[in-house]
Amino acid sequence: MLTDKLYTAFMEANQLSVKMFHKYLTVEHLYYTILQDKFVKNCLILLRIDFDNFMKQYMDYLQFDIPKFHPTKERNPVATTSFSELTKKVMEYLNKNDYNQADIEDMLAMLMNDDNLHGTYLLRSEGIESFVIHNKTGNPTEEKSKIETKKDKTKIKKKKQKKKSVLKLYCDELVEKANQANNKLIGREKEIKKLQLVLNRKIKNNPILVGEPGVGKTAIVLEIAKQIANNTITNSIKKSKIYSLDTSSLIAGTKFRGEFELRFKKLLKKLLKKKNSILFIDEIHNIVGAGAVGDSSIDIANMLKPLLTNGDMRCIGATTYDEYRNIFNSDKALSRRFSKIDIDQPNDEECVAILDGIKTDYEKYHDVKFDEKSIKSIIKLSNRYLYDRHFPDVAIDVLDETATKCKLEKTTKIENTDIKQVVYNMANIPYEKTASKKQKSLINIKQNLQNEIFGQDEAIDKIAAALYVSKSGLKDANKPIASFLFTGPTGVGKTELAKQLALNLNIKFTRFDMSEYQQSHTSSSLIGSPAGYVGYEKGGLLTNAIKKNPYTVLLLDEIEKAHKDLLSLLLQVMDRAKLTDNNGEVINFENVILIMTSNIGQKEPNVMGFEKDETINENRALKEFFSAEFRNRIDDIVPFSHINKQYIGLIVDKFINNMQNNLKEKNITISITKKAKEQIIELGYNKDMGARPLQRVINKHIKELIGRKILFGDIKYGDKLKVDFVNKEFKIV
Repeated sequence: MLTDKLYTAFMEANQLSVKMFHKYLTVEHLYYTILQDKFVKNCLILLRIDFDNFMKQYMDYLQFDIPKFHPTKERNPVATTSFSELTKKVMEYLNKNDYNQADIEDMLAMLMNDDNLHGTYLLRSEGIESFVIHNKTGNPTEEKSKIETKKDKTKIKKKKQKKKSVLKLYCDELVEKANQANNKLIGREKEIKKLQLVLNRKIKNNPILVGEPGVGKTAIVLEIAKQIANNTITNSIKKSKIYSLDTSSLIAGTKFRGEFELRFKKLLKKLLKKKNSILFIDEIHNIVGAGAVGDSSIDIANMLKPLLTNGDMRCIGATTYDEYRNIFNSDKALSRRFSKIDIDQPNDEECVAILDGIKTDYEKYHDVKFDEKSIKSIIKLSNRYLYDRHFPDVAIDVLDETATKCKLEKTTKIENTDIKQVVYNMANIPYEKTASKKQKSLINIKQNLQNEIFGQDEAIDKIAAALYVSKSGLKDANKPIASFLFTGPTGVGKTELAKQLALNLNIKFTRFDMSEYQQSHTSSSLIGSPAGYVGYEKGGLLTNAIKKNPYTVLLLDEIEKAHKDLLSLLLQVMDRAKLTDNNGEVINFENVILIMTSNIGQKEPNVMGFEKDETINENRALKEFFSAEFRNRIDDIVPFSHINKQYIGLIVDKFINNMQNNLKEKNITISITKKAKEQIIELGYNKDMGARPLQRVINKHIKELIGRKILFGDIKYGDKLKVDFVNKEFKIV
């Protein structure tokens, strides 16, 4: 049961919410009324708490942090769920402590156990840990209560001193920490001068550093802080303090409308009080919309604008080109208050100077040694293979990872092979540990392909020749390894040759069936949907695949079925080894072997009066279908001929071997008689259809037969099978 005193407190809490035009009746309203109780008030005063100031802080919280009605609207606050459940919690509290009645003191003791309440926060900030009731008899008039506090006043003082200021809670002071940081900036004198020039202006003294990720935007700001700390700056910012804003911490924990705005205003007020303070916001595009609730337009950006206009406060921002263009610059009123400073990535010579300047720290940490040749090798290989990242960040990563690798392998001298291995691993490119192994794989590639693809020696010769040129370093810069157009009838090994090439080179095989890209909107999905269409943010299927696996055999199967727009896109791939996706990102195709297949010209009618010549028909069809600029960019058009009957037996053996490999786990071996092989050839050989009918015959007459017997237990683990053709049917003997 509730005493009359506690019941009255509930009523007063409701009246307080109505009086303050609040939309909700919360536990905080009840907490406030309980603290105003005469007994509780006297206890707090006895503990030397400034009661009036204490209650003013609580009222400020209620005033600004709880949503309100418009004064002209009808006031009927709704009780929150936590408030509605208070009675239930009180009964549980009474049962737990074997009490008969709940009074003001019981409710206060229960509320102080909830760390999420603002009243509890205020009490604990004053050193009050808990409210404990002693000698409770069930009769409120006979009860004695007391508040337990920390007895040691020195501890209370320390706790108050430990309470952080708004600046320390939501900002890091960079000048103070400048000499503790390990960053070392090499060069960038031009950019630092520009930054100081803008900061020394009277108004609009707010620079924004714009550059790609990893070019050193934040490092430039840290260098300014370091120069201020070391007193090496002679202009007006020499006594400045640079505060780096932590936006996520600023927003975290704000529950009610207005709470975030109040917190940020306090921060700005503190910054304005501190003379020569500079606010640094990394990823400044995040302030657009940060803290806005519902339809409200009040965010960090709009709260900063008035202060940035008249020069009351200086602000440094940093962001990338994409975010600056798409987010920050969309708010013209905000962007005009900043002076843009472009931060380009350093050139090769500057990168060498940067790595020379920082390598000593890494050498000391990893106990290794970098020479001048190693530094240049890092720049060269990073530039070639890690093209999607930017200097100097990518070069520093390679330097650090190479040193780590050598440290783990217990070697002190950095070799070029170590750097290559690290870069290749970072770029997802297979690495041959020894030149002899790499050379051997290339020497044997022609023979290996001929062992898998029969009757197409001319096509294999052309592919091997192109690979020899590329791997020897004679390939033209900014071009794919090779680009081929495989032409010829169906079933002669065009697609299979591309697969075997990837397998022998130990690289990724990526295939796109062009029959799926016959419409203009489907072909655009390869580089990404246009802005406003579904899937825009996901990027392109082709560009994403090459970005993930830059060293790959790319097969565009049946290219003649693709939309004409796709053929136009391929021009820049074959010419410059570049393709730009829908987000403006340039994808590099320098390590791609591009293969396109086509059956075009195979259905051309015979020239009247002459024997049909497939080559003439094929060439005529290619010229009619593919434009001159497309044909001119292909390294070689590789014609595939019909499979001669003399190779059919070898193809049958290959299919049987493939089936044998599938049964390896069951330790089952398969052999085939000469008669059975001849029958398969007779049933499956078709000059116009190629090898695929042979596969269908084997599937129908042999695979089905063996599969049925394995399934029903007629063939067991370790059995040796021989397939024969007896009495006009295939049998296992």
